Amino acid sequence: MKFVSLLQCIFETNTGIFELLARGWAYWFEARVAPVLAKLADTSPEDKKKEKTFVDPFKTIEKDLLLYEIDPGHSLVLNKFCIVPYHLLIVTKDFIEQGTPLDHVDFKAIVSTIFKIAEPTVTFYNSGENSGASQPHKHIQVVPLLAELDDSPVAKLWMQSNPPLDQVFTCSELPFAHWGVRLDSKIMNPNGEHSATTSTTTDSHATDVAVETATLYLVEQYNKILVKLCEFWYDHVDTSKPNSTESSSSSSPMTNIDIAQTIKMSYNLILTRNAMILIPRSVRDYEGIPINSLAFAGLLLCKSEEQMDFVKNFGPLNTLAKTAYPISFNSKI
Repeated sequence: MKFVSLLQCIFETNTGIFELLARGWAYWFEARVAPVLAKLADTSPEDKKKEKTFVDPFKTIEKDLLLYEIDPGHSLVLNKFCIVPYHLLIVTKDFIEQGTPLDHVDFKAIVSTIFKIAEPTVTFYNSGENSGASQPHKHIQVVPLLAELDDSPVAKLWMQSNPPLDQVFTCSELPFAHWGVRLDSKIMNPNGEHSATTSTTTDSHATDVAVETATLYLVEQYNKILVKLCEFWYDHVDTSKPNSTESSSSSSPMTNIDIAQTIKMSYNLILTRNAMILIPRSVRDYEGIPINSLAFAGLLLCKSEEQMDFVKNFGPLNTLAKTAYPISFNSKI
């Protein structure tokens, strides 16, 4: 497999596993020390675009990194500089601004990818300058769940609150503002728990139907959460609400949400077969520890042993909360 020849691209890391106890359940976070992170500038996509030396890494994808073309608009690519083995990137072929809301074709590319993977995965999207995103070219990331984890700890803790199906829900156990939707297992696992939907397990037409059904379903849930994000943002972050009478030429046809406005909103989106959860972000890091969607999915990347010790002592959830917004901001929801 291509990935075997690319193992030298994986950073050497030291790993720590931390247990979080809540409601009598154990939730496991993983922190890894990747010293190379200390050598990399933590630059937002917007700032990176302004650099004179900036080169879009997705404009011409290395042959050995390209797995296949998902559809006319997306490629499936191996992350060359990964911490987690088999870290996949769903990249738009044309340049689209990172932070632009996900749309039908994006979700179809996501579903087409994860339905081919039998193992549990976490899909995530970093949106906005404080989300931890590093590249301005639109891309969605898919990683296998870490062997030590049976689910994303944030998603698992959120699910323990028994959220209603297909309704936007906030869990009081998470110490930061967020919104999530519990997903229908019949739609997200059409052939049973964590089974891959391929031509070897079902006919091509049934696969296409399952993919399109899940795509439409996820778009609907995402749009419901985006509405909550917009309400939150204009209530607590940017109180100068946009004029509703302005031109809607840049609006999403599915939601009538103004893309020009939502692209300014920083958030992390994590997606498993069980849940879709969005966390608005206030800052990119805490105590120098960079935080993006992968951290909320259960893996915090530290630049040093000292940072990993800090996460262990301060607590992974508390660390994440310092880069988000207080749960009290959710009181209206």
